[in-house]
Amino acid sequence: MSDTRRHPTGDTRRISTTGSKRGHSDTRRLSGDTVRISSADMRRATGDTGRTARRESPAGSPRSTARKNNAYGIGVSISGAIIAAVGFLRKHFGSAANSVKEFFGAGGNYKRLYILTGAVFAVAAIWFGIWYFTNVNASEVYLNEVKIGIIKGTTLTAENITTQVKAKLEKDNGSEVQILQTVTIKKLHAPKNKMISPESVVSAISSVAEYKIKAATITIGDLYMCTVISEEEAYKIKDNLIAAYVQPDLNITEKDTVEPFVVNAVYVDKSEIISSDKAYEMMNKSMDTTRTYVTKSGDSYWGIAIENSITLAELQSLNPGLDISKTLSVGVTLNLKASKPFVSIRTVETTKYIEVEPKKTEYQNNPSQPTTFSRVIRQGKDGQREVTVEIERVNGFETNKTIIGKVITEQPVNDLVEIGTKQ
Repeated sequence: MSDTRRHPTGDTRRISTTGSKRGHSDTRRLSGDTVRISSADMRRATGDTGRTARRESPAGSPRSTARKNNAYGIGVSISGAIIAAVGFLRKHFGSAANSVKEFFGAGGNYKRLYILTGAVFAVAAIWFGIWYFTNVNASEVYLNEVKIGIIKGTTLTAENITTQVKAKLEKDNGSEVQILQTVTIKKLHAPKNKMISPESVVSAISSVAEYKIKAATITIGDLYMCTVISEEEAYKIKDNLIAAYVQPDLNITEKDTVEPFVVNAVYVDKSEIISSDKAYEMMNKSMDTTRTYVTKSGDSYWGIAIENSITLAELQSLNPGLDISKTLSVGVTLNLKASKPFVSIRTVETTKYIEVEPKKTEYQNNPSQPTTFSRVIRQGKDGQREVTVEIERVNGFETNKTIIGKVITEQPVNDLVEIGTKQ
């Protein structure tokens, strides 16, 4: 049998159909090509699943009829488009068209059409996925392996972020810092609602980053004392310790600690750093010790004890074998109680004082007078001299004095005495 149907493209084409009770095939001529389409393929192409479809929509019902007509029309349209494409390829490309026709088969296998359609969609999905994941518009920031956040754009580098974090930490701590973790960036595509500002990322990293602060340790001799925020602060503490033993009206020529005051730059945890005030207080503390004193004229045991804020019993205990009931002699070395700070300060000062340059006596002989004769012809006068001395002190106590210069400022006038020499 044959009928005439309007092709979806608008062309009227004759379609001849033959079939059997159990299955039939349609031979349809479209655009000059004959393609055999089995009834089973037609049912699959149109969505007719046999008994299941008949249960859902009774045969002959308007709904069933409409669905069959729609499926049939879609199948015919797709088949026509594919066959037309094959004809075009065959006409213009020859062997390529034959390859496509062989793929679908002489009978127009719709199963292969579905495979091709699925392949097209798969390729499109892969293309879209490649585009989506390669079209990067953001940077995901990590601190070591911990995700911090996503920022817009791809121009900001890990080095840029590290520099900004370092600058913020140094501003907050007042000293150079050394970040112990590594900032890394992963480029990716991300929606705008998942992004945060670069400032927020820098702030977040600053709040969780592990870092050490550049500070300064203070060592007195071989004894570690403390750690302060900077080398500058360490030397300020040293200056303050020395200043306590330097009077402004003294001519100080040397001032330093007795023990080496060593300052080293180090990177430490923030918890190891103490304030400058606390460091000064620590190093300014004293420990009990003794010093020696050599007695001079006018000294007494009682007077020495009062002057050094100790009792006679303490003086006795500091000097075993000393008999305080006896008179104190000049030149006796006594041990006295003293307080020695952890940091001893040595100063050297120069001072000047005026002392007498004594006059001398000159004699003038008078041979006309007996040897018992003597008279002062000129009354002399003492002169003056300026003495420069260098005084060394440790923690304020004088430990050495050296005369380094004498200058006569007023010459003395000698006495002139006349004496007789007549025998």
